[in-house]
Amino acid sequence: MENKINKKDRFWLFVSQHKLLCRLCAYIQYVRMKMGFKQYIRNDIEQQFKNFKVELTNMGGYRRKIILDILYSYFRNMIEPREYFLYDFRSRNEYGRKDFVGVPRLFLFWRKLWDEKICEIYHDKYKTYQTYKKYYNREIIDISEESDLTAFCSFVERHHRFIVKPINNYGGKGIHIVSVNNREEAVEVFAELYALGETVVEELVEQDPEMAAFYSGSVNTVRFVTFYHKNRLSKICAALRMGRNGSEVDNATYGGIFAPIDMEHGIVYTYAKNYKGKDKYAFHPDSGTQILGARIPKWDELNHLMEELVKVIPEQKMIGWDMALTPSGWIVIEANPDPACQDLVHDHGLREAMGDFYEAFYE
Repeated sequence: MENKINKKDRFWLFVSQHKLLCRLCAYIQYVRMKMGFKQYIRNDIEQQFKNFKVELTNMGGYRRKIILDILYSYFRNMIEPREYFLYDFRSRNEYGRKDFVGVPRLFLFWRKLWDEKICEIYHDKYKTYQTYKKYYNREIIDISEESDLTAFCSFVERHHRFIVKPINNYGGKGIHIVSVNNREEAVEVFAELYALGETVVEELVEQDPEMAAFYSGSVNTVRFVTFYHKNRLSKICAALRMGRNGSEVDNATYGGIFAPIDMEHGIVYTYAKNYKGKDKYAFHPDSGTQILGARIPKWDELNHLMEELVKVIPEQKMIGWDMALTPSGWIVIEANPDPACQDLVHDHGLREAMGDFYEAFYE
């Protein structure tokens, strides 16, 4: 069930539509920061200067001007300080900025369009698996009670190596591969996993050789973001995600890299980048495999599968699907109800691609 827009969000939307109000709010925020208030905002901005290696001189008030512009973009475009640099807002005019969809705007929209009870399915990896089991094509079990030891021992008899995932973490946190050779080891590993809290263990995925060629140390996935409303599917964006530098996961927050994919043809159309967006890669830095211009195998099959997946729970309007290609076809790795969208595409805004998303919000 969709929620109503709360007063705070209504006010923010109103302010964002008026340039002068945004400039006034930015100035007030700046003054408050100088007075010692809102230090978390100041610290965030300073951290982004370091992350993106931005060196600003105070000469002529240039540093002050950039900070005011960051704050202005927050109110006007709902863009976070990190996104300001990630999408190169310093080089974009008002017209060039308007099509970018920042994280604050996404959260504002999600608060209205989310159904919290349905979202619980996607925030729990085992519930997601149970809901979409036929699309996972691998065995997964849940460890939440001491009585799960029997099922775990049976699982490791079939899968001596497997991957461990905390039930509700995101961004690759806590994910690692484990090997078990006998029952004694299985009992020890189970005790360690049980002590960590609810966890899922998964049969390892054998990825298609064409996808493994990018980087063989992790399962390289396609993040495919969809929006489903009134029986109409909008394919918002997609990106190839790859691990690197010894990582067992492809998450950008854990050192992975990603590259946007042309939605129609399934071709990587620009350089891969890391989480900070500063380094660019035409070839994978570890394997040397070409990324720029690469064609994703079986792209049409993946698109057809998206049309099927969104209908399983049509009430969940937006999902970021992490999809892996195996020798037998595409499978679901995870489904995320609050996916990064604009983060996957830095060179242009997604406002047009998210037209149905905006329309649903303002209904």
